[in-house]
Amino acid sequence: MTESNSPQVDPRAVRRGRVIALSLFAIALLPIVLASWMYFGGWGAVGGTANKGELLQPVGAVETLGLRTVDNTPLTDRFFPAREEPLWLILTIAEACDTACRKALHEVRQVHIALGKESERVERGLWVVQSTAAGAGESISDGQTLGQQYPELVLLEHESGQARPELPGAAELQTSYQIYVIDPNGNIVLRYDASNAGEDLLDDLKKLLRLSNIG
Repeated sequence: MTESNSPQVDPRAVRRGRVIALSLFAIALLPIVLASWMYFGGWGAVGGTANKGELLQPVGAVETLGLRTVDNTPLTDRFFPAREEPLWLILTIAEACDTACRKALHEVRQVHIALGKESERVERGLWVVQSTAAGAGESISDGQTLGQQYPELVLLEHESGQARPELPGAAELQTSYQIYVIDPNGNIVLRYDASNAGEDLLDDLKKLLRLSNIG
């Protein structure tokens, strides 16, 4: 009888490897989970929750939006685990790019700039519901399109071309636009409208980025 030359696998080593892999995964997620618990739970805040935007309970999942970029890449690919170093996303969703929408885009850009060095951890996106190709070709001023005036925007469209958005925490758009904060794990956590899309959004983002080292 010929003995097999195949190396024997030690079951204990396999189990140990799995434990190490799971531990590393948990360590990677722990900071953002802890930050969300501290921030959204109001830990250490006087009088309850610390956020100024509307906290979505339960949080939404980015995959439920069914969005993709204009180059046909699913929006979910921009978040963990598909992306190794995912960012926070400020997503503006508008019925059409009217005056209110254009004002929101400018205001959100100013918020992004005001984050200073932390701005590198955040990106901005736009979905214009009543427009094809995420509104990229829509003229907004002096003949410029959205894509030209805001080249850093992640322009989005719905995968099925549906006319109505399915938004977390709302049956439909309550105003001409809404702004959502999505964490690096693809959780839709906060919502804003015209009443609090400036200083309140900036204040919430600063706190979130200070508490989390993810993204």
